[in-house]
Amino acid sequence: MKSRIVVLLFLLMAVSLYSSGDYPEFSVRVDPFARFESFLPTQVSRLGTVYHIVQDRTGYLWFGGIRGLGRFDGFQFKVYLNDDRHGSLPDHEINALALSPHGELYIGTRAGICRYNPAIDSFEIIYGSTETIDELNPVDSIYIRALAFSNDSILLYDALGGTLGKINIRTGSRSVITEHARVRQHYYYYHALYQMPDGDIFFGGRGMGPFHYRAQDSSLRLLPVALPERHGFKRETDVSMILADNDSLLWVGGLEGLYLYDMKSDFFRKFYTGTVYRMIRDRNNKLWLGTGSGACQIDAPSGNVQFYRMNNNDAQSIGGEKIFCVYQDNNGTMWFSHENGVSVMKQPLEGVQYYFHIPGMEQSPASSRITSFAQLEPDKVYVGTRDEGLFLFDYVQTTFKKFNPDSHENMTSRNIRCLIADTVNGHLFLGYWSGRGFGRYRPESDRFDAYRFRPQDLTHDWYNDFAFRDNKTLLVGFWGGPGLTEFDIRKERFGRQLNECFDKQADARLMTSLHIDHKNQLWVGTTSGGIHRMVLHSEECFAYLTDKEGSAALRSRPVYDITSDLNGRIWASGVGLYVYDDSVDAFTSLKLREPFSNTEVYQLAAGADNTLWMLTDHGLLRYHIDNEWITDYSFLINLKFKHDLSAFFPLPDGRFIIGGLNGLAVVDPDKLGLQQSFPKIFLAGLETSNEMVIHNLNDFDEISLPYHQNFFYYLFWSRPA
Repeated sequence: MKSRIVVLLFLLMAVSLYSSGDYPEFSVRVDPFARFESFLPTQVSRLGTVYHIVQDRTGYLWFGGIRGLGRFDGFQFKVYLNDDRHGSLPDHEINALALSPHGELYIGTRAGICRYNPAIDSFEIIYGSTETIDELNPVDSIYIRALAFSNDSILLYDALGGTLGKINIRTGSRSVITEHARVRQHYYYYHALYQMPDGDIFFGGRGMGPFHYRAQDSSLRLLPVALPERHGFKRETDVSMILADNDSLLWVGGLEGLYLYDMKSDFFRKFYTGTVYRMIRDRNNKLWLGTGSGACQIDAPSGNVQFYRMNNNDAQSIGGEKIFCVYQDNNGTMWFSHENGVSVMKQPLEGVQYYFHIPGMEQSPASSRITSFAQLEPDKVYVGTRDEGLFLFDYVQTTFKKFNPDSHENMTSRNIRCLIADTVNGHLFLGYWSGRGFGRYRPESDRFDAYRFRPQDLTHDWYNDFAFRDNKTLLVGFWGGPGLTEFDIRKERFGRQLNECFDKQADARLMTSLHIDHKNQLWVGTTSGGIHRMVLHSEECFAYLTDKEGSAALRSRPVYDITSDLNGRIWASGVGLYVYDDSVDAFTSLKLREPFSNTEVYQLAAGADNTLWMLTDHGLLRYHIDNEWITDYSFLINLKFKHDLSAFFPLPDGRFIIGGLNGLAVVDPDKLGLQQSFPKIFLAGLETSNEMVIHNLNDFDEISLPYHQNFFYYLFWSRPA
């Protein structure tokens, strides 16, 4: 009986810990590949540093800066200042923006609170002064630092001088809730004010708080603070942000870090060390945090944190280090204000992760000009580049190990044209361009071997592709030189030259692609000599030439690639797409729909459901063999390809990696969907009182709302066709 009680107590404790947000420690991963754009309307710089962003019900985005207020309608940016005109702002310093449950915009300034009147495009002061405020001696009682709505008529505010008050926006009556310590150093513009569902208020600012005002007994207390820092205490009396995690947990941040405060146990647990400014929760229930060294997205239950930092060598990184404000608009777009302006995060497409070279960043690809892939071990792919050698890409851990002639002796060139993995011996063969020979990389000793067919000059050793005849013999596809040649892997020397088997031997030497099919036949694509087929056991050869008359004629010059689909049929590409018909021993040109009739197809790869993936001058395409239809993915996948900068590698889980002239991407085709002729419309969410109460209406057949949530609106969204 006693053991049962102990077990029961343990289970109750475990449930209690989990229900009170026993989140794991943060595991931070810097994401250098997220893309950001600078928000650069002509007049946005007039606002100075922006600390507040909000979107009203009409869709206008409002930006509160230290020198004015800005409004963006999607096309034009308008600036509002404190001037001599009637209805202007009471002061240029904007310290708070708040939307009422009815959608009205309220602005907290250094000279009080005003309300925006959209009918006449002006501002009405509801608390404060109409006179110009002295820059050096502001009036503490009307120097508003934070605003928050308690309900549809009560607006809470906190002032520099230490007054927490409330205003009835319908009657105009104002009252003081409590007095507290004043804000130190008003030139630090952060402040926090948050009301819980039970009416309790938590707040703080620069050099004061965090305070807890109890509505039940009108008491005010300072939450546990101790310097030097102690377990369960916050280190500083300094508060920049407060956000509820649930009814008993609060995220609290300040200059020294981010904490989770448990109201029941009166206990602080620290999660992040460093200055934090603002935290929000997005529509996917992820937390976003603005810090003194970048922005981060937090998945609290897993502890996974994606960190976004400014990189001076990357113009598309986030534009600043100090992220003062984070905001998600009605379209799901993330906005970040910082010391250099405002950045907008480009929405990542689910199912696609891009990687590209970032100057000065070691953990990025060696180059964005990708030529080839090969794999020797799980979760890692070797990547050949046009100009920076080789790198090993761990697509699970997102790490990059680089190889080039400076770091590895006997690596004779940075220009790698092709790769092939020798899985029997665990080695990698590399074909160099520009007459430099080819190499073998031995991972067990981190060593390169170099081989040259004609070492005395640069005229012969240009390599375009490899294929394994067997475990001992590598077939080498020269572009020029001797043409098709055997290489003895064990003896490390060139063997027989096989090009004499082919028609038009001079043209056949310019090889572009080697492919061995399930019948042990070698297919050879060339630049100007068509396609050749060699039956490997008999070395009998057949030609499909570009200038040959009759049914076996091949019209494409050059031939870029040859592959087999999952049913064993042979496909070839060049200008257009060709399929081999073994019943008549000929290639048939497929008529592709417009605008793809003259598309140059550089790379082919067999896909599921009887399809072919094609890397083309148009972008990524998918050919559906059964219905002879092309799906265009170029609008979704932002990679460009050329005949010598195109690479495809399938992954075991159905994803694939593609590379081109502007980087590489890991693609999950199941998450991309198909391109539609017309955009699909979706119900996105339901908002009431300016709060998202349902994030995805498509998940519900019926919804119920409390009686007081009788003012609401729907959000719609669509994915472009």
